[in-house]
Amino acid sequence: MAESIHTPELASGRVRINDIYFLAENDSEFDPLKGAANLSVSRNHARISYDPAQKKYFLLADEGGLPSRGNKIKIFKTTDAVIRADVLGMNYELADGDQIELGGETKLLFQIS
Repeated sequence: MAESIHTPELASGRVRINDIYFLAENDSEFDPLKGAANLSVSRNHARISYDPAQKKYFLLADEGGLPSRGNKIKIFKTTDAVIRADVLGMNYELADGDQIELGGETKLLFQIS
C-alpha cells in the first residue's frame, strides 16, 4: 500500500492517488543529494482532467492550492498571459506548452504528446 503522501484522503472520505508528488525530508524515499524538500505544494493542490466532448485539458484548483491556505496556482500561457487559478472547482483550460506554477516555487511544463 502506498504511503499517505501519495494517497491523500479527501474530505469526502475518498482517497485520490497522486500522479505527481514531492517528497518531504521525513519520507523514506527522500534523497537530499537530489534536491531540497518541497514545502510549498500540498497533497491536494490541483488536478488536471480531460474533457473528451470538448477535446480539451483543464486544471482545477483543489483546497490545498487556494490562497486562503497560503498557496497559489498560476498558469503561464504560451500567449504570455498569466492566469491565477484560485477558484475552487473552476476549469482553467490548458494548452500544449503552458507552464503551471504551484505554491510560487514549483513549475511544471504541460505538454500534449
